[in-house]
Amino acid sequence: MPTGELSRGTLSSRTPDETWKLIWQGSFSGAASKSKQNRNGFFRNLLQAQVEHEAIQAGIRNLTSFQKFLTVLASRIGQEFQLNAVAAEAGVAAQTAKQWLSVAESAGVIYLLQAIPEKLSQTVVKRPKLFFTNTGFAAWLCKIPSAETLSKVYNSGSFFENFVVIELLKSWIHNGEEPHFYYYRDTRFDEIDLLILDGTHYHPIEIKTNESPQASMIKAFDCIKGNMIKHGSGALICMAAKQRYLASDVVAHSIWDI
Repeated sequence: MPTGELSRGTLSSRTPDETWKLIWQGSFSGAASKSKQNRNGFFRNLLQAQVEHEAIQAGIRNLTSFQKFLTVLASRIGQEFQLNAVAAEAGVAAQTAKQWLSVAESAGVIYLLQAIPEKLSQTVVKRPKLFFTNTGFAAWLCKIPSAETLSKVYNSGSFFENFVVIELLKSWIHNGEEPHFYYYRDTRFDEIDLLILDGTHYHPIEIKTNESPQASMIKAFDCIKGNMIKHGSGALICMAAKQRYLASDVVAHSIWDI
């Protein structure tokens, strides 16, 4: 994967405000073109017609509790999935939470980004990171009332990261590529948001909402350079207006360059 080639497609450029609006609306064409009131109806219908139907097929009868579980998941996007903590917050048994997570994944609601599988010198966290396949649906479940509010909430960076990861994932799948996506985090809290395995090389990706990318933002890339794995060119995906090199093999890209 050359430094300038992150995805297999190109998105239309947008301003930061327009970007947050799209993240809040979601990438479903039916939601993105609707008013706020109609957007609520769209996601309510999505929940009832698609997600709850899948839940009923799986034998889930308490749909109110299942929706609460989905809301708990939505509040944790971009985080490691911790079964016991999610179960406790949702008010269900751990085994129930595990089953419901599988249903949400089967229904296409969530995507679990797995940790890098290689054995490294550091103690690497192995829990998957949780993402929603549609950030608009996650924002709706969290009752975030507007794009402006979303851009200012405590986990706005997680919503942005979620959007980028899913757009890259869709791009690879759309172009007939098998995506081998992972992330890195160790017990020292060093983290690389996304690792794309292309052939035999891992390409590190950092994701930031910042409009002024700095070399310090890719410091975590050193974590894999000291290990016995092959690594290739990397990228920082952010809201910068133009591309710029942060290192000889790392380019800062606008989110709309992907």
